[in-house]
Amino acid sequence: MQLQQQWQKALRLIKSKWEHFHQAHSTQKEIDEYCMEHIYKPTIAAMSAEGREFKGVLFCGLMITPKGVKVLEYNARFGDPEAQVVLPRMKNDIYRG
Repeated sequence: MQLQQQWQKALRLIKSKWEHFHQAHSTQKEIDEYCMEHIYKPTIAAMSAEGREFKGVLFCGLMITPKGVKVLEYNARFGDPEAQVVLPRMKNDIYRG
């Protein structure tokens, strides 16, 4: 019986987290705009100002917290997790010869 109670508690927690995610997802446009203005553009501008102009796909690992969007990592590697997110959204060829 204890295992079943733990399972029910876990399900309630998952449902609670999912509802929170769903509510946050409804503000996706605002999050996208914030990230563009406060994370993506300043990052590229800073790299360019340092003479490190970047061409390619720069993956920004982000976390949405109660205090706002936080950058966890930048990744220029085209590894599997990044490719799964980026490739379906691309509107052009990945390689132009």
